[in-house]
Amino acid sequence: MTLVDHPTGSHGAAARPGPAGLRTADRLGGAAGAAFVACILAGNSMTESVAGTDESPSGTAADLAAQAASGVARAGLALELVGLLLLVWFAATLAALGWRRSGAGALPVVVAGAGALVAAVKLASAAPHLAAFAADGLSDEVRHALVEANGAAFVLTWLPYAVLVGSAAVVLLRAGLVGRVLAGFGLALAGLGLMAALAGFTSPATAVPVPFLLSLLWTAAVSIRVSGRRGR
Repeated sequence: MTLVDHPTGSHGAAARPGPAGLRTADRLGGAAGAAFVACILAGNSMTESVAGTDESPSGTAADLAAQAASGVARAGLALELVGLLLLVWFAATLAALGWRRSGAGALPVVVAGAGALVAAVKLASAAPHLAAFAADGLSDEVRHALVEANGAAFVLTWLPYAVLVGSAAVVLLRAGLVGRVLAGFGLALAGLGLMAALAGFTSPATAVPVPFLLSLLWTAAVSIRVSGRRGR
């Protein structure tokens, strides 16, 4: 992205651009946030659509076998991977807007880094699940342990995602792209997300995902707001 020339004010300083007038690339990158949320939720729903309620090792093995035989479950996994790429694009777009429109110090770097970290942790956490999903000759107990490791890593992603939401709220507020109310909700959800993640580390099975799910809705709202800005 190239820098935009801004008119100078009465004191010779470059005037900040107004909230309107985003480039097409900015709006597409902004829309990637809502697409990420849609892909993650739809993909997870498709993957879990063939899962049963038995959480024993034998039940986990049966669920994995059903997923391996299901085209819907495989499509859901692929959709979740696409969603992670969209998240990286979305976070990079917000960071670029922060640099260009407000000069928000190091916070745009935090936004981009947190988005990349969420994707990296999620991809790394998928490895045990894929191993249990595809490897032959594993016992039910080993498969169950691998799936449990994947679940614990999911709780771990709440931490960088909370950082992403909190830093993005500040960057977007300074850039004039969201109002104080939406930014305030983002900061509140970031705080709740951090607490939920820290509490969940000790007992992933009883971790409360509500702050994370609400943060996904906040992401979709911000995405719609940014992508809905007028083009240039």
